[in-house]
Amino acid sequence: VINALSKSRASDAPQRAEAILKRMQTMYEDGERDVRPDHVSFSSVMNCWARSGQDGAAEHAEAILYQMEDLANLGHTHIKPNQVSYSTVLNAWSKSGSPNAVERVDALLEHMQKSGTKPNAYCYNAVINTLAKSAHLDKAQRAYEILCKMLDAYKKYNDRHMKPNVITYCSVLNACAYTDRASEEHRLKAFDVARSIMLDLIEDSSSDLNDSVYFQFLSACRQLLPVGPERDEIVGATFSECCKTGHVDDKIVNLLWQSLPPQICRDLLPGRGSSFPPDWSRNISKYAKHPKGGGQSRQNRSFGGGRRNPPSFFR
Repeated sequence: VINALSKSRASDAPQRAEAILKRMQTMYEDGERDVRPDHVSFSSVMNCWARSGQDGAAEHAEAILYQMEDLANLGHTHIKPNQVSYSTVLNAWSKSGSPNAVERVDALLEHMQKSGTKPNAYCYNAVINTLAKSAHLDKAQRAYEILCKMLDAYKKYNDRHMKPNVITYCSVLNACAYTDRASEEHRLKAFDVARSIMLDLIEDSSSDLNDSVYFQFLSACRQLLPVGPERDEIVGATFSECCKTGHVDDKIVNLLWQSLPPQICRDLLPGRGSSFPPDWSRNISKYAKHPKGGGQSRQNRSFGGGRRNPPSFFR
């Protein structure tokens, strides 16, 4: 029943699920051993709160997480939270819209590490996504620091679950792009972060450079750079790279028209009403979706063909 409620869209689903969990706990304490709540029971209620979008949902999910920790410390080790448990609460905070969400995910990530559970990419991605949605002026730099921490952990432990993925890169680029309301100094620092990420991805033939990453970087160019020759050169060169690697789709073309003067677009494209060459989109999945706000997205095929030389503007 709890599992069904966790998938329900009913407005009172989390309250009902938690009430059932409490009743199971009471019955078990009264001697009914066949109704002992397990890890799935607690996780389902926690997920139900996290998915609900209700006011206070993140607080409720976090409270259940700490309840699981307390029970595990009392000897109920089958209830001990795992990486999925922590990432569920981190994502709940990311979606909460709370003004102190960044502080809460930072604290929870630190608590997770002190408890002996190593964060995986999903946990780190939730923290980066929370930063991207925040009003922190230095969020691009802080998101990039987390990306570097992930890369260091992946190299140290050789654990593929810690490896940054396309969602990670898109979320950091999203944090850069939405520094657009800050001062010129902060915007240019954010663009330097975006440029560094693209340079790393272009130079690494095994990287997750795909259409979603191109889209986020072009969005950062449009929102962070002032209109003028420099932006025209960077956007045009990035689009040319996108064509070469076969990651052009309609959203990228539409973004190009929003970012460049019409004449430059006409020079780069076969014609606004015409289809672009099939080779430009050879690596696009028909299920491709661009993440919004750094959200979940499928990990598309990365480009191959060995090490590439980045366009001159990345130097």
